[in-house]
Amino acid sequence: MIRRSRAKSDPAVEAVCKLKSHLDIPEPWNLDQFLDHVAATVGKPIRLVPEPDLAARGFPCGIVVERVDDIVIAYDSAGSRFHGDHIVLHEISTRKTCCGCSAAPTTTTPRKTRPSSSPPW
Repeated sequence: MIRRSRAKSDPAVEAVCKLKSHLDIPEPWNLDQFLDHVAATVGKPIRLVPEPDLAARGFPCGIVVERVDDIVIAYDSAGSRFHGDHIVLHEISTRKTCCGCSAAPTTTTPRKTRPSSSPPW
């Protein structure tokens, strides 16, 4: 059930609106254009690595690694383009918000962010 906020001010809604105001969202939607904007904003290229059946092999459906010179996003490409876009956007959002922490990760060492995201190795 969707609940609409009746409060005049909702901090979560305000945070989403603030984040959205800083994003250049192409119309009509185009993932490559959006990623070009994000790459320009963070100052490093973003490399997508489509991996068919990534989740079926026991991995999360998306993995992001931020390195000094670039950001690499591997995603499960077995589904629809819409689903692939969704996975990539999720990975970008974890980089932008860092799952609630104050700064983006600065190493290429995998880190456990939630119990369900531990790698299978």
